[in-house]
Parts: sequence; structure tokens; C-alpha cells
Amino acid sequence: ATSSSYGPPSDSVGSFYYYCEVTLPSGGCSSITSNVGVIIVRPDPVINLHPIPTQTICEGGTIGSALFAGYTGGVGAPSYQWQRNGVDISSATDSFYLPPTFSSADTVDFSLIINLSGNGCDADTSQIGEVIIVPDPIIINQPDTAVYCQDASPVTPLLVQASGGLGTYTYQWYMDSVNSTYSASQLISGATDSTFVPFVDSVGVFYYYCVVSQTGLNCGVVSDTVKIIVTEGPIFSTQPIDTQTICLDGTLSPLTVVYQNGTPGGNYQWYSNTINSTSGGTMISGATSSSYSPPSDSVGSFYYYCVVTLQSGGCSSITSNVGVVIVRPDPVINLHPIPTQTICEGGTIG
Repeated sequence: ATSSSYGPPSDSVGSFYYYCEVTLPSGGCSSITSNVGVIIVRPDPVINLHPIPTQTICEGGTIGSALFAGYTGGVGAPSYQWQRNGVDISSATDSFYLPPTFSSADTVDFSLIINLSGNGCDADTSQIGEVIIVPDPIIINQPDTAVYCQDASPVTPLLVQASGGLGTYTYQWYMDSVNSTYSASQLISGATDSTFVPFVDSVGVFYYYCVVSQTGLNCGVVSDTVKIIVTEGPIFSTQPIDTQTICLDGTLSPLTVVYQNGTPGGNYQWYSNTINSTSGGTMISGATSSSYSPPSDSVGSFYYYCVVTLQSGGCSSITSNVGVVIVRPDPVINLHPIPTQTICEGGTIG
């Protein structure tokens, strides 16, 4: 190092001090010593705070907090470049980065490259922060529409069953007066299970749906709406003919019943009785339609009624009024003309 310039090494970390002494060989001049030149050699920058190694979320959202990396060492102003699967992300040039919404299932690797403006500083690349995007949960068992009578019992619970997504399922049922999951629906307090027994204490049309949430980030699904119809209890709008009186072997009008309200598809069963009562009658075999034509081949008074049983909706059975059939004997002449009368001409019988 005997020239006017010296290139100090930079292969060791630390602070180093250099100066130069110039000696003049003639003229009786004294030597002179330069000021000290300080060389500070710092370690290359090293990323010491890395992105979270793995995060799993559901599609349709993004991670809960921005990716972040920090460094130590080096010298100069830092510059940052985030990469997605090894490709630079435009404008992602800060120490943190929040990815946009992930619209579909995927696995994406993010990393950060840090450069410092200081002389000789090598760039460093963070460890990969992996984001795993899984499909949202789906409803594999939707609730079923049903019709019930008011105050029916039992009532079949509505049921939802979810699959997929991420994390533990939680449930919240809602009800509404319109077929929508987006209006001002009423949250049903305490309805936080996968099953829910709908209300049947008021007549009307009601819609229910369930919001299924998960502990996984962005994970959740909403069931279809289910329509529950609550009707008034069944009543007869047409009753059997009150009374019919005919002669033996005459033709009777059929006894007919019609019911309204309740649920469709009622089962009919006609009964006969020996007294004017709907209790204690005898079931008539084969008389299982809404009309029944009673026989008229026996003389007497006969009493008929129909019981309609509704198979669904928790509706009670209903019993019609009694239709009375009176069958009388054919008319018989029991007073005949005097067998023989003899009179004189010009008069008439007495």
C-alpha cells in the first residue's frame, strides 16, 4: 500500500480506520500524515421477519392481515418487491402486502425480495408465505317445504347439513315473510343448531333459511329458503244430505263430503250406525272415497257419517254430520172396495 491510492478490503464485518503517511526524501521536509478514513463494513441485509408460513382460507375473501417481512443489517434505503408464485406483483413495493380477494380454490406462494441502496449489499428473499384457498362449504341437505295445520303436532324439524369449507360449523336460523335471504329477515333467538322446528301457531306463509358459518376465514354458506304453510284446521264445506226417505229398493242420492283447509290428500272412511250418532259406528268396508251410495234393500232407519284423516301436517281428523236414510216398505192397499153390491136401476150404490 505505497501509492497515493488504496483499495481497502470489505470481506470482514466491522469498523476499520486507514490513514496515509507521506515522507519526502529530500529538501529536509518532514513527513506528513493524512486524516483517518473510516470504513464501516456491515453484514448483508438478512430478512429476520418472514411472512406467516401457511394460511388457509375459503374462496371469496382474503387473508385476515397483510403479509409482512422485516430485515436486519445492510446499509442504505430499502426497496421491496413482492412476488406471487415467483412473478413480480405490480405496485406491491412495500414491506407489507394484502392480496386481493381470491375468487377460486388455489394454492399461492408469496415472497418478498429486499434490496438496499448501500454499496455491495446483496438482496435477500424471504421465506415463502403460502396461502391455501379452499372451496366454500356447501349445503348437501336442504330444508324441505311443508304444510301444517295451525297448532299441529308433531312438526318435523327443518334440517341443514353442510360439507367442506374450513373449521367448525355454527348455525343461525332466520325467518321472513318473503322468499329471500337478503331482506330484513328476523334472527330467531336461540335457533343455533343444524335443526329447527318451525312455528305453526299462526296461519300464513313463512320462509326460513339458515346461515352456516365456520371458524375458517371467509368460510360460510346460506341454505335455500324453505316455505312453511300454516293453514286453518280442516272443516267440511259440504256435509252429507241430512235426511233421505225412500221406499224399499229405491234410488238414494249419494252421500258426499268436501273438506277445506288443512292439507290435501285426506283419507276418507264411511261408517254406519244404528243410532243418530258419530260415535260407535261400524266401518263400511271399501267406503273410502268422498262419496258413498248407501243401500236401500232393507227397511229401517240407517245413519251414516264420514271420518277424514289427514296424513300430513299434524292435522287432526274430522267427522262429518250424520246422514239419515229412512227406507220404508212399498205401499200396500189394506182397504179394498165392497166385494159385491146390488141396486135397482136409476140409483147408485149407497
